[in-house]
Amino acid sequence: MRALSAAGFEPLAAQVAVAAPALGLATAVDIVAARRGRLELLELKTGWDDNASYDAACGRMAAPAAALADSPRNQHQLQMLVTRYLFAATFGVRPGAALVRVSADGVHFERLTPAVAEMEAAVVGALASRAAP
Repeated sequence: MRALSAAGFEPLAAQVAVAAPALGLATAVDIVAARRGRLELLELKTGWDDNASYDAACGRMAAPAAALADSPRNQHQLQMLVTRYLFAATFGVRPGAALVRVSADGVHFERLTPAVAEMEAAVVGALASRAAP
């Protein structure tokens, strides 16, 4: 909580349910916060004490994210992308989004990357096509 405050985040709510029922998709936002007058979604991740393990890949992601290495960092980026989409679908607001990785060497903040953000429609469409009816 001290790291969030030091980074300028004011937590507002935790485990906020978000969904796009027509697509069969839902999740919960770890933390909804305010920062500089804007809503921010924070996805908490623990572990991954070094960047080497966080970026270790076992190949490429499946389409439509095949341009990305299949690493924990990119998996978390895609999760954050879908969570942000579902928040916008639920509340009609498109907030900022950041990963908050807590590891032995501190708290690390990482924004949603533009390369991942560009994949939103394709990734959400691919997930929706696989969702149970």
